[in-house]
Amino acid sequence: MLVIIQCKDRVGLLAAISDIFSGENIEVISMHEYRDTIEHLFYVRIETGIIVNEKRLKQKLYSILPATASIRLRSQPEKKIIVLVSKEYHCLADILIRNQFKTLGASVQCVIGNHAVLQNICERFEVPFHLVSHENRDRESFEAELLDTVFLYEADYLVLAKFMRILSPDFTDRFSFRIINIHHSFLPAFVGANPSR
Repeated sequence: MLVIIQCKDRVGLLAAISDIFSGENIEVISMHEYRDTIEHLFYVRIETGIIVNEKRLKQKLYSILPATASIRLRSQPEKKIIVLVSKEYHCLADILIRNQFKTLGASVQCVIGNHAVLQNICERFEVPFHLVSHENRDRESFEAELLDTVFLYEADYLVLAKFMRILSPDFTDRFSFRIINIHHSFLPAFVGANPSR
């Protein structure tokens, strides 16, 4: 469940909101706040576990918030993702385990690899794996086949989990704000196969 609150700012709001969630025994998964110091406005976005009594929660929140506050509660539909990989297993393994135990916050539709190395782990988790090799091909034909494979599925995001290929702007522009790159360095300053070095 997602809870979004907008209201006039005052000292102690975040603590008071947190107390209500705790008092109602509602698990807070994440909480992001923003204060507009010029307009004196307060915004908070709270991702929670299950809320049993939404009406009661709203009543409790309104009791501590300014009269003009806006409170929205909405269910978060599970996001559908496609994972792109090369040879390294640790990022993919973590994603597949979380997918299996429904703690990812998303659903893995398939895994696409430019090497067959990780096919076996996908099969163990019963997640479709597609091999789209880049070897002995130009970038255009590789990316064309990659796109064809991606479009076999409906996906909200592409997750590059140690996908060791640089994708062209033509490719990435098709997925504006829908690509998540898991990388162990600060991009673009430290690029390449050994960014830590």
